[in-house]
Amino acid sequence: MIPAMRRLILAFLGLAAFTGILAAAFLGGGPVVPKTVSKAAAPQPSGPRTEEPPKRPEPLLGVEPVAPIEGERHGARMSAETLVAFDQALSDFAAAPETRRLAGRERAMALAAREAAELWGAKQSVASASQWIVAIDASAADAPPASAAQIAAALAEFQTVFEKRFAALIAATPPPADWVAPVVVLPSRDEYLRRTHPRMFATSHTHLPSGWAYLAWTGRDLRPALFHEATVQLWRALSRPRAPAGIPVSRLSAWFWLGTAEYLEGAPVPLKGSEAHDAGDDWRDETRKVVREGRFRLLRDFLAIRQADLDAESDPLRLFAFRAQAWAFVNFLETSGGGKRRELLDRFAELVLSGKGGPEAASECFGDLVAFNGEF
Repeated sequence: MIPAMRRLILAFLGLAAFTGILAAAFLGGGPVVPKTVSKAAAPQPSGPRTEEPPKRPEPLLGVEPVAPIEGERHGARMSAETLVAFDQALSDFAAAPETRRLAGRERAMALAAREAAELWGAKQSVASASQWIVAIDASAADAPPASAAQIAAALAEFQTVFEKRFAALIAATPPPADWVAPVVVLPSRDEYLRRTHPRMFATSHTHLPSGWAYLAWTGRDLRPALFHEATVQLWRALSRPRAPAGIPVSRLSAWFWLGTAEYLEGAPVPLKGSEAHDAGDDWRDETRKVVREGRFRLLRDFLAIRQADLDAESDPLRLFAFRAQAWAFVNFLETSGGGKRRELLDRFAELVLSGKGGPEAASECFGDLVAFNGEF
């Protein structure tokens, strides 16, 4: 009986094993064997590999890049071929015996005048007075009524007005003796846009790293644009000894640079072809309009705006409202209370020219901005 039972058990086990094999075949059972997963190689781009162009260095007030930016000089567009000829001509001029004998301001003026002549071609009329080098297209059919010499003389007179107003600031830390301020007047806005890198909606601007100013002759009075850019150039000159390493342009307090330039546009300096009227009257009317339309900012927000914020603004109405408020705030500091707040503007100028602008400098100069807003 036992052998028979053994045979029965073995037969049962054999049947179970056979059933398990069939189940594994049909149902996928059985031991799990780990699979080796091979990572597919990342797809390679077809064609030659292109590298991203190098990023431009952060523009610095008063300091040009050590390596010149390709395709431009002093903020002016130039082709590669022109740049080669330009650099060679300047190198030859600097190495000439008569140039090597010059030093200090005389050498700086001579080099800037030669650069203006080389940069803008033989048709330019170049003149100088004080620190100013003026290049103007003397061959254009619709040329400005004032010559390069007359413009340079007017800028030198404007410099006297500026230095009288900010005498204490200049006496504390005067600008370098060899600073120069080149001004280029282009014959039209189309030429201005083609040859330079202006901000949106601009007809004049100053390249802050180099101090070169560019203006478009549009048939209107040149004096406001000239004195506007001259103000910027003078501030740049005063900043150089205070912040010799330069100040990032994006961090500049926009109201100070724009407001003082707008305010000093109305300096009482005559220029041939200019209208004899108070430019402040125009800004007063525009400021009243901006106030009526509710586009004046709270002083706390207004004083916090940096140059980078202004450059990123694409709405012309917002830009114009900011300009009007910048003029109004500088006018307030200059004239309110019989001029007792002028020292506040001087104190802020000292801070901003040393690289310490922004809301912190505003609070340090003007105190509680909410209370000061009420006075403004």
